[in-house]
Amino acid sequence: MIFWLVSLSLHWYEAVMSLCDRTLQACHAFPAYLASGLLLLATAGCLSSSPEENEKLEHHVPAHKPLTFAAAVTELQTRCEEANAQELASTPEKFTELLDVIRWLPELAGDSDLGRADWETVQRLSQRLEDLLPPNRQADGQLTKGLAAAREIIEELKPFIPRANTRLSQ
Repeated sequence: MIFWLVSLSLHWYEAVMSLCDRTLQACHAFPAYLASGLLLLATAGCLSSSPEENEKLEHHVPAHKPLTFAAAVTELQTRCEEANAQELASTPEKFTELLDVIRWLPELAGDSDLGRADWETVQRLSQRLEDLLPPNRQADGQLTKGLAAAREIIEELKPFIPRANTRLSQ
């Protein structure tokens, strides 16, 4: 693709130079042809030769990522109420998704109308949530206690939902 564009640009250049040799009046068109050729070359870097490369360039958003802060808090509450330590320990995907939602809380709060102080509180609470869950996912007392404590922290997050959603209701 790039070779084709370079070749095309060279042909344009040769045609314009040939024209300039024949008549001096046509030389004023040279900058326009040159600019067109350079523009094609510049945009060639944005094109990909295969669809696979284009897919790699696109930003992937996981299906379990909530769209808003309110949705994330609701999702966390649902996941923590329905999950038990044994299930999370035996299902790595569920545990990973729970951690993902916890880690997205500050980003989603930052994308909302929450002020800086509220955002900092959400960040601290999300860090506490993450610290409650053991990294090894073992179904022991630590994970059971972590889920119980997580439910309490989620209750602390709920008062931020109305302030985070003001942009959506206007």
